[in-house]
Amino acid sequence: MSGAPGPYPIVMTRRAAGAGMIVACMVFAGSGASSAGTRPGWSIQPTPNAAATSLLNGVSCSSADACTAVGTSQTNSGASSPLAERWDGRSWTRQAMPPRRRADAGLTGVSCPAATGCFAVGAAGDGPRTLIERWTRHKWRIQASGSGRAGFLTAIACSSPAACTAVGSTSSGRALAEHWNGTRWAIQHVPSPRASWLTGVSCPSPTDCSAVGNATPGGGEPFAEHWSKGSWKPQRIPEPSGFFFLNAVSCSSPDACTAIGYHETTSTFPVTTVADRWNGHTWTPQTTSNLPGINSELNGVSCPSSSDCTATGYHETAPGQRVLAEHWNGKHWASQPAPNPKDRAPQLTAVSCPSPDDCTATGSYFKPDRDGGQFLTLAEQHQT
Repeated sequence: MSGAPGPYPIVMTRRAAGAGMIVACMVFAGSGASSAGTRPGWSIQPTPNAAATSLLNGVSCSSADACTAVGTSQTNSGASSPLAERWDGRSWTRQAMPPRRRADAGLTGVSCPAATGCFAVGAAGDGPRTLIERWTRHKWRIQASGSGRAGFLTAIACSSPAACTAVGSTSSGRALAEHWNGTRWAIQHVPSPRASWLTGVSCPSPTDCSAVGNATPGGGEPFAEHWSKGSWKPQRIPEPSGFFFLNAVSCSSPDACTAIGYHETTSTFPVTTVADRWNGHTWTPQTTSNLPGINSELNGVSCPSSSDCTATGYHETAPGQRVLAEHWNGKHWASQPAPNPKDRAPQLTAVSCPSPDDCTATGSYFKPDRDGGQFLTLAEQHQT
């Protein structure tokens, strides 16, 4: 059986962690199911798979006709390499990645501030070490990371081609942030708890960013950071009892951010979705739409406006696992019907909405075969 690529324990979904597999909060663009056309609602998009296992860990759309998804492909021998795919409004195609000396590498997050340019982050080699790559028009190139040391990057947000922030964790287990000023990457000081990592970041302007993460070796203690006037400052997030994880954040403006994740009670079941809202002064819990079942988790979120957010994840019931999509209309969260591929364990782990009328979500599903099975990519588009 082909498992998820390692060795990059970025932001594991609860399902992946429970199964003992490393699956980073990721965007997997999928194949194996036909598209439902241009009807309103969610429809599956066919996407290529690069190897025995192909996972897309992040997605970013500068417009409805320009999306890039990145991740990792793994051969049957276990060798992992970065993967990137591009949506041109008609189909997904693989992009060539730059050659590298280190055998194993993977990308976990991507941001495309323009239709002709994207930045992607992840990890490479033993340790591992932080990895940053940039795509300009037709070619990906590796960039020098500001850290230049062991660690990993999980997410990135670019408000312009000359202003990007990437977040993750150092090898010593401290939250890590790096900033791109159009010329070079430089480390930023983050006043975070020990044994912590940042899982998501959003920058609505070149001078304002919000990031979320989790602390302690086992997780369960979320925290938020806000960057303005050249420095990061911690923010308090209300914590329910039990384990509370934040996986992603999206800000339509400095005064309107939404962070999503999941809450696990001390009795283990059920696992329920959570969302918190930033109004410029405080973080406030929101009531999400939890379907009946065993577990529900949100892993990706995108807010094109202050009254419009889409979050994606998975929903687990006794018969099996299904994809999960929820929408915020400015007043409440509501579940959206979304199609599932015919094979097992589908989930949507990232989403990008260039406008309220168009969203692209990516994830994965498991296809059994005579050797056990493999993970394949999954992409869905929502249009109104």
